[in-house]
Amino acid sequence: MMGEENISLLIKGAKFDVSGPSRRPGCEGKWIYTSTCGGRKVKILKILLDNRCENNCLYCLHRRDSPVERTFFTPEKLAQFFWNLYLKGKVEGLFLSSATGFSPENTLEKMLKTVEIIREKFRFTGYIHLKVLPFSPSEYIEEASRLATRLSINLEAPSSKHLAKIAPDKSWDNLFSLLKRLSEISRRKPLPGGITTQFVVGPGGEKDLELLNLSYYLYRELGLKRVYYSPFHPLPNTPLSRYPATSLLREHRLYQADFLIRNYGFKPEDFFFQEGNLPLNIDPKLLWAIKNPHFFPVEINQADYFTLLRIPGIGPVSAKKILEKRKRGKITSFQELKELGIHLKRSLPFITVNGKRERRKEENFLPLLTL
Repeated sequence: MMGEENISLLIKGAKFDVSGPSRRPGCEGKWIYTSTCGGRKVKILKILLDNRCENNCLYCLHRRDSPVERTFFTPEKLAQFFWNLYLKGKVEGLFLSSATGFSPENTLEKMLKTVEIIREKFRFTGYIHLKVLPFSPSEYIEEASRLATRLSINLEAPSSKHLAKIAPDKSWDNLFSLLKRLSEISRRKPLPGGITTQFVVGPGGEKDLELLNLSYYLYRELGLKRVYYSPFHPLPNTPLSRYPATSLLREHRLYQADFLIRNYGFKPEDFFFQEGNLPLNIDPKLLWAIKNPHFFPVEINQADYFTLLRIPGIGPVSAKKILEKRKRGKITSFQELKELGIHLKRSLPFITVNGKRERRKEENFLPLLTL
């Protein structure tokens, strides 16, 4: 069995493949991460098969010219390592990624062998997220779709121009064509966990508007399940070691806007940008409301579902509660909304209830009108 030090190297390398917004480490253990699957949190082993790489991405710990120690698993050993953790109740799923090894084709073949052992030898039927590598053969992608719960490939940047600044050895056209191929396969036979991709935010010089325009396309046209935004963190012994880290607040605003696109019916053109980026000092939904005074106030007793979603403080759950309550009769007071769990502190300036409006909180938003 591999030594703990080598295993730790492959665990550490996998942390840059994100599965949600940045957060502090949990208490599950140094080898365990938490991901959301089917609406519940799942403990997963996130690990690389191989940290050897033929690419020289400027931000990456495992770039070809990096002095990092190199190591790798055989498919048999990695499958057994996962299975031992599963039998001990330490993990419930697997997120398997890898650097390219000596070739993407050879490495993806080993990744598929690993998952095949877990599925067919150990009869594991749970969650497996498999990262597809650049320049992967089409037949390997087909096999990956048979074995995995979720598939992903990282676009890294919203265009070839931006990708060239951070990963000069990669082809954006190749990455995008592979993502479209994943989409075609998933639409023919839907994957339980869908298809995802990831952007490195910051060092490529991309704007939030560019990221969100592409994300909107990926959701609408390719049917992606999620787009992840990985804020850049400078690493020692890389060409970008002195480049400033990307603000976690920028990441937060991107995820807020992304959520509004996926679940609230927003489009990129609905957002207000400053020089192509979302303002950091206010959430994008509240800013949309402030910038569209003609839309308000909204009468709670007359608004449809998507109109309710435009109101600050009202989300999908509370909008459905309002519609359900209206089936039983008209809402006549702000107290009834409060009892439904509505965030009145945010909603009051933008709504009427039975024709009445509460104005006492409106002045809180006046300074924001200059944005």
